[in-house]
Amino acid sequence: MSVDFANKIFKNFFKYYFGNPKEISGMCDGTVIGAIKDLNDSLRQAYYTKTTVPWTGTNPENFETRSYYRYGNIVTLIYHSIYKPNANYYLSSEQVGVPEGFRPPYEFMISGQSVTTETLSGNFAISVKPEGNWEVWVSDAEFLRRDFIASWITHDPFPVEYEI
Repeated sequence: MSVDFANKIFKNFFKYYFGNPKEISGMCDGTVIGAIKDLNDSLRQAYYTKTTVPWTGTNPENFETRSYYRYGNIVTLIYHSIYKPNANYYLSSEQVGVPEGFRPPYEFMISGQSVTTETLSGNFAISVKPEGNWEVWVSDAEFLRRDFIASWITHDPFPVEYEI
């Protein structure tokens, strides 16, 4: 089977199920070679982790760890923290934002409950923005654990410096 014939079959299949492939943003160029290239790119992996100490003035034992895993264009964030925030119950953490290559294409909000060793104690919400900065709100400014896992699809260029 010739490459031209395979491309024609692929394009017709794609048009039947998805419409014109050249009109679909983010999809392959409509050829078999393009599809193989996109598949190969989708298998690339990257990893970035950062531990910081927010609000050190309120408690020197504060910490948060953000681990970003990228598989193709899917990013998963594993967030683990124990901290006592400042009296404002709010933090804009632009200094520790989402690194380039892992950023979401849109703003989204994560909410959850803060916990001590045995009980739920207050709520938190984190807004993650496409520019990479975060905003954190907490209902209880105590030394509490706040953990979550979130995933999104990114449109950022692949972060070669963090490739694994």
